[in-house]
Amino acid sequence: ARGAEDKDKIFLEGIIKFTIEICMLGLGIWVSHYLFVAAFNYSAERQVLRVRKEFLKAVLRQDLAWFDTNNTSDFATKLTEDLNKLQDGIGEKLGMLLRFVFAGLTAFIYPFIENWLLSLVLLTLVPILGIMGAGMGKVMTSFSKDELANYGTAGAIAEEVLAAIRTVVAFGGQKKEQEKYN
Repeated sequence: ARGAEDKDKIFLEGIIKFTIEICMLGLGIWVSHYLFVAAFNYSAERQVLRVRKEFLKAVLRQDLAWFDTNNTSDFATKLTEDLNKLQDGIGEKLGMLLRFVFAGLTAFIYPFIENWLLSLVLLTLVPILGIMGAGMGKVMTSFSKDELANYGTAGAIAEEVLAAIRTVVAFGGQKKEQEKYN
């Protein structure tokens, strides 16, 4: 009976040790991910600020004729949108891409170090997971294309109605246009 109690105690100590190690690993990943993303976002913000300044200098050096030939009515809006996309791309998105690549490589290599035979057996599932992932990506892409097409059509209808809002209201066409938009 005493040997069984010792085994239970050793097993419980092992579980506690493993739990503490996993918690510490999770905390380390959380802190490193925060620092990683914060550094990429800071870098992206500085780069976009520099691009914004250089672009403004370039625009201010243009001749007056350039402003006549180029549509500058929504210039600031387009510039802001494009630079925000650039900041997202070189900031958080690039950081996340690198994080997932390194996490994937680590998740692939570490099991081979720990138990190569079991890893080889589980490796047979990779093609199945790849096929399922490709199928899911294709379905999501087709749904996304349909959604964008529908939003584009609805946006065109809304823009047309808002541009001629006086005419639509004058002829009582609100209900018809709303149904068309829906």
